[in-house]
Amino acid sequence: MIGPLPHAPRASHVWLRRAGAAAVALALITATACSSDDAAPPTTEAPTTTAEVTTTAAPTSTTEGEEVPTTTAGAPCTEPVAVPDGASALTARTGDVDGDGRDDALRSFLVDDAWFLQVEVASGYGTELELPTSGGPAVGLVGAADVDGDGAEEIWVRVGSGASTVILGIVRLEACTLERVTLESGQPVELPVGGSVGATAGVECRSEDVDADLTTFAGFHRADTRYDVTATQWALDGGVLSERSSSTTELRAEDPDFTRATTFTCHDLTL
Repeated sequence: MIGPLPHAPRASHVWLRRAGAAAVALALITATACSSDDAAPPTTEAPTTTAEVTTTAAPTSTTEGEEVPTTTAGAPCTEPVAVPDGASALTARTGDVDGDGRDDALRSFLVDDAWFLQVEVASGYGTELELPTSGGPAVGLVGAADVDGDGAEEIWVRVGSGASTVILGIVRLEACTLERVTLESGQPVELPVGGSVGATAGVECRSEDVDADLTTFAGFHRADTRYDVTATQWALDGGVLSERSSSTTELRAEDPDFTRATTFTCHDLTL
């Protein structure tokens, strides 16, 4: 059994070319009124008045038939997005990538020779990011799952493939900009999943028996059905995936835990 590993501090970091960002500023307008009478006669006491301060805020109620404005933790997206004409290989999913508790629309598609990841938040606005091109179905959207437990889901994408593996990347929404998660070195995260008789690889998000945001597995064949499987624990801090610890265990291919060394699972999300 690949057991829990000791807790270590996290680090921080970012992935890929940014597709563009927009920000919205919210102003709180306060009006104060005051008055005084410098020329009042000495025998007449000047009247005392109290200035009234009025604060203008978003309404909390409306008349019947009007929509009640909502304040969310969502990213301040201001530009509409849509799948362009002529796009192909469309994959669509949903996920709460801005952490406001509402489903956002996630899409990947191919335009000419370029792959794009697109997010449309619940407001109807959004942003997109061009993904690295390796051709065919090796690139595209997998789905969304909350890796670090902060309430905003990260987006998992296929960014390539090998002979018997799929290469996964992680994208996050930050201030309405899609950014690839990186390692501490600055390199975009690319995690292999799958394998052959000689070597295997797997990825698993936070599980009950491991104190980590993410665990990666790398298995190497020793003899008969035995593999040395190294489990590496990672912490996701912002846009940076940092290694915390690792351990190696001998497993047999028939052991239930060996499945973790060959598959991808992030809560309910699988390949």
